[in-house]
Amino acid sequence: MRLSMALPFVVAPLLLASDGVPPRPAATDYPVHNNMDALDIGAALAPAKEVKKILPADAVNKFLVVEVGMYPGGSRINVDSFDFSLKYGDEMLHPSTPEEVVAVWKEKSNTTFPGHGVDVSNEEGITCAAGTGTAGPNGPVGSTTPGSPNPTNPNANGTGPVMGPTRGCATYTGVRVDVGQPAPGHPVNTGQDAHDVEARARARALPEGNSVNPVAGYLYFALPKKHTSAPGVLRYSKGGASIELTLPAK
Repeated sequence: MRLSMALPFVVAPLLLASDGVPPRPAATDYPVHNNMDALDIGAALAPAKEVKKILPADAVNKFLVVEVGMYPGGSRINVDSFDFSLKYGDEMLHPSTPEEVVAVWKEKSNTTFPGHGVDVSNEEGITCAAGTGTAGPNGPVGSTTPGSPNPTNPNANGTGPVMGPTRGCATYTGVRVDVGQPAPGHPVNTGQDAHDVEARARARALPEGNSVNPVAGYLYFALPKKHTSAPGVLRYSKGGASIELTLPAK
């Protein structure tokens, strides 16, 4: 009984740890690396197969995801993703938070709201209906002259109201509301849930806070609408000092 109650507390941390990005053995195990004081930093473009596990297919090419490893060398560091920036072409980019990743994905992909809104239009026309009703002695089709049997209502003697088929028409006006269809050139809803995307991005993001141990994680840079595959320069700035790491082309 005690064992079954303790299992959730043992398994949960393991599950959480598996969602993160483990630091490599050393900063020199990354394609690019540099150091500042006692801090070593390594960086690499996140593997495409890993990025596809985090971002929806229509957002993979809209972000540059950088894997970063930080090695304090025994001293305490304060990890803050905003200390990083990316010089990409003529622009200086800062990492997007997991919440911003979702916002950028919604804005650029238009998959969450694929339609073009709600269409409201005026509508008018004529409506007709048929039925059975009463008529005068010479009433509806099917009746006979006064005094003659009526085939529609055999009980009528032709001298009073008789029953027979009727038809009436009327004009109408109204308002029609339609949910918009997907706009041409836009993808339909892919079924991706924004909360899931945010959770995956958060689980693999560079963990922030104080640490004396190596830490690693992803930085998400939303690329400009018009971007190339040119290499970017990752910059780390802290306390008035900075270092740069030139990333390979995407």
